Amino acid sequence: MVGVDYQKNKTDGVNNGFGSVPQIDMFNPVHTPNFVVSGSLYNLKTEQLGLYLANQSTINDLVEVNLGIRHDKAESTVDNSKAYDVNHTSYNAGIMYHAPLGVFHLI
Repeated sequence: MVGVDYQKNKTDGVNNGFGSVPQIDMFNPVHTPNFVVSGSLYNLKTEQLGLYLANQSTINDLVEVNLGIRHDKAESTVDNSKAYDVNHTSYNAGIMYHAPLGVFHLI
């Protein structure tokens, strides 16, 4: 089995954070208080690409062997400044023996 997965995201927004608000008089509440919370604009971009290859083989109907490899590349920028840029390759392997009476042993 051979595969690819890819995703790309772009988010623009305003980070309001936390601001101060006027006090509330519970006996004479003002339902439309005037307050301003200033925010800063941000621009976030992420991109991820994964490539993988996997194989499963059976030997003499008794042993199953699984092998796989995957490579991922991911990067992100915040306000045109590189937040992270990661490359990683991972591997997997497995062997399973089909014993008599339907019992399976994993190695």
